[in-house]
Amino acid sequence: GQIVFMSDVFCKVPATTESYTLSLHDALPITESTVIAHNLTGRGTDGPALAVYTDAVLECSDGTLTDNAFAGALVQAGGALVLEESVIEGTLPGSSEGAGLGVFMSDHGLEYGAGPPTLNLQDSTVRDNEMGAVYIQGAGTYQLTGNALSGGTGLDVATGLWTHGDAVFVTA
Repeated sequence: GQIVFMSDVFCKVPATTESYTLSLHDALPITESTVIAHNLTGRGTDGPALAVYTDAVLECSDGTLTDNAFAGALVQAGGALVLEESVIEGTLPGSSEGAGLGVFMSDHGLEYGAGPPTLNLQDSTVRDNEMGAVYIQGAGTYQLTGNALSGGTGLDVATGLWTHGDAVFVTA
């Protein structure tokens, strides 16, 4: 693995009104590395601004993730995400079911031998994300400390069927 340090980084992709099938690889993908970032801004991406996968660690402080599709940040099996003193807001629903989340954590990948994911969210603000602030799916380790988390309006996934909008939603 490698270690990368980043400071005062800004990533912006022009927003599109086109429909698309979400590829979780549209994000700043991090695998088999350790990335330490300070003052990172991710805005207007067609997928999560940050995505952490197998055998990767992302430590981000003072980050701002706004107006991204699907989720501001995503961590899957084998990945570890530490967000401190950051703001995640305005995540766009896009065309993907379940989109519009501040932070999405999933154990997808355990079946391939990856370890459980880890999420450590500290002293951060997660707000104005339609489907909610934090969505945790499956096994893993998560610590949410000193955060201001607010749910969203929810999403009409089928006529009359609203889902989520919670500050924190946990499912098996």
